[in-house]
Amino acid sequence: MNLRIRLVTEADTEEFHRYWTELLNESLSVLVPFPKTPTLEQNTQFVRSHSDGEKSIMFVAAQEGTIRGVIHLTRIERPMLDHTVNMGLNVQREYRRQGNGGQLLKKAVG
Repeated sequence: MNLRIRLVTEADTEEFHRYWTELLNESLSVLVPFPKTPTLEQNTQFVRSHSDGEKSIMFVAAQEGTIRGVIHLTRIERPMLDHTVNMGLNVQREYRRQGNGGQLLKKAVG
């Protein structure tokens, strides 16, 4: 599939919310369990905190404006760990096993 990998922007907030809600509804055993699906407001804050690239960063794999995959590197905000990040990488079901996760990973660490 022809996916474009780019930095997330605040304009992606509603699409990210749709994508994330759909992904969490898959109930994958590899995901950290969420007590409930994050609200649009919570996802807006998450996107905003990753869109400036200052402390944390997020890339999306998109096709015609629809997010198909995401990778985020989130800086840990504790003095002894401020040189480390948490990483999340996920791809929509229909786009898995096609190299899209690998492309996202290369973009984030490249």
